[in-house]
Amino acid sequence: MSTDLSIKKNKYNYNVFIDLDKTLLSVDSGSVLAKCAHKEGLMRTRDILNGLYLIVLYKMEWRDTHKIINSMALWMKGIKEIEFIKFANRVVSDFLLNEVRPELRKEIQKHKRAGGRIIMLSASLNYVCEPIGESLGFDHILCSSLELDNDEFTGKPNGHLCFGKEKLVRLEQFYLEFESKPDKDYYYADSYSDVYVMRKVGYPVVVDPDRHLKRHAKHKGWRVL
Repeated sequence: MSTDLSIKKNKYNYNVFIDLDKTLLSVDSGSVLAKCAHKEGLMRTRDILNGLYLIVLYKMEWRDTHKIINSMALWMKGIKEIEFIKFANRVVSDFLLNEVRPELRKEIQKHKRAGGRIIMLSASLNYVCEPIGESLGFDHILCSSLELDNDEFTGKPNGHLCFGKEKLVRLEQFYLEFESKPDKDYYYADSYSDVYVMRKVGYPVVVDPDRHLKRHAKHKGWRVL
């Protein structure tokens, strides 16, 4: 058993971490989920308006980022998990898979041919990340999950959401588990909030960056895709 695990851990030449929203996808999956949920009656109009308000607070940096992020799933309180899984799978197959950037598909295939292990590292929910990752042949998924009570969502995160510095925590846990080092690794991302991980790996790649990350990437000489 231990021999098999060792082979599995070491069969890759390096790791490739890829963010989901606005990186692998050209859109934000949370916004697409919210629009579809509202259309299907899972999300109330006032929840949509509150979500837009939270986005404004986030972009203007008027409230603690983690408090904003942790509030994003309050609209899901009371929804049955099985109901949401079916809904999320429909959104992924009908909308989100069509938004995968062609250049990222090419990058994934290039890394696979070179012996890279492909890992999604995203703040998005497992209900979206897992079906997309399965469809594209990802090897591992590191993402956010939500708290459940009697198979219903409480509207709270399960532990820390995989955002900002928490992504670096997940990355370091991954390295400990797989006895790996970051010097040969890649991370593809679009947001300045991802800079903690991008500074850690040997080859950060910037995809359609926000203005803060674009400026930082230019200063650092990072590749822009």
